[in-house]
Amino acid sequence: MGNRREFIQKSVLSTSFLASMAWFSPLIANTSNRQRVTTITWDQLRSQFPLKDDLFHFNIASLGPTSEAVLDRINEVNRELASKARDGRWLFKEARESLGNFVKADPSCLSFTRNTTEGMNLAAQAIPFKEGDEIILTDQEHVGGAAPFIALQKSKGVIVKVAKLDPKGDGLFESIQSMVTEKTKAIVFSHVCCSNGMILPAEEIVDLCRQNSIYSVVDGAQAAGMLSLDLDALSPDFYAASGHKWMYGPIGSGFLFTNNEILQSLDPVFAGAYSDSKFDMDDLALDYLKTASRDEYGTRNAANVAAIAAAIELLNELNLDQIQSRSLEYREYLYDYLSKQDHVEVISPKEQCHHAMLSFKSAKVSSKEIVDQLRKEYKINLRYVYEGNLDAVRISIPIYTSEKEMKYLQNSLTSIFKA
Repeated sequence: MGNRREFIQKSVLSTSFLASMAWFSPLIANTSNRQRVTTITWDQLRSQFPLKDDLFHFNIASLGPTSEAVLDRINEVNRELASKARDGRWLFKEARESLGNFVKADPSCLSFTRNTTEGMNLAAQAIPFKEGDEIILTDQEHVGGAAPFIALQKSKGVIVKVAKLDPKGDGLFESIQSMVTEKTKAIVFSHVCCSNGMILPAEEIVDLCRQNSIYSVVDGAQAAGMLSLDLDALSPDFYAASGHKWMYGPIGSGFLFTNNEILQSLDPVFAGAYSDSKFDMDDLALDYLKTASRDEYGTRNAANVAAIAAAIELLNELNLDQIQSRSLEYREYLYDYLSKQDHVEVISPKEQCHHAMLSFKSAKVSSKEIVDQLRKEYKINLRYVYEGNLDAVRISIPIYTSEKEMKYLQNSLTSIFKA
């Protein structure tokens, strides 16, 4: 892996990262079991996650482990709020500003959700569809992003069209563009496909929507935390993502970006406390806020929201560029290994390698069998891919992965292939 491997082995995390975590992380606190450290290598980063030593989790694209720092933040906030019988609503503002800086978005356009699926549902229900309107999806969509729009066939009488994408990444924009008609009301697509890590040309697709008065809805579940986002510049109508995948936030966390034009022109899906700018029972008056926070109606899990800010702090200290460089080095390593197996087909673009995810299938062993064997015999978590009828195995590489773990994954695959 050349000089880049040496960089990985020698690189250390900044002392500012450790200092920023010391006030709430027991792994850095000076205890009888651990000495206080002032620097940490990439290989030592795994100790910041409460994973079992014998578990090898290469399924971050489904669920990222939560760090000790984030877990501590959740516990700290919950105890503090419980001690004062408060709901912690004021914590949303600080967390929203942190998230806005991270994804380069106006905080007033961001709302906190429980997951990407909730955000996609909010978008699906907010858009004023009518019978006969057409919605374009792709065949690589996750059920959480596709189902909210497929459901509109029954409830609204819309027509759903599916663009078939080449898993190798050829003609992605053209495949979607060719399906646009005068009846197209919305285009729904993943920024990064959950099936194989393929990155779609989001800017081109959003521009296509804008030029044709089509709503753009982006599933960003696999992008946030791995790609450097600029949502203000991209300016889709809706962009939903999870906090518990590549952002390493708490389970049950996410966000929805809603374009300011949408906030001004469309009403929210739900109404309740905190969604209104005016409420009067005597006059039966109700006016909505013109900010995305209106989707955070009612009492919410403030600890989870505050913990997203803690997760972002970790990613900022590690630096997304370094995270991507390290992760892509490992992806390239796996890609080269799998490509040399004459019975293996890698179903991820070779040139478009900007994401720490790739998928493959073997002519010798079924994909489901590979996933099952790795889990049962080697304690390695991967994911079977059914999306797009790929029938493949997906590997997604977390930030704390060591070279030793990568070799263990390779050796385990080799053992299965030879059996």
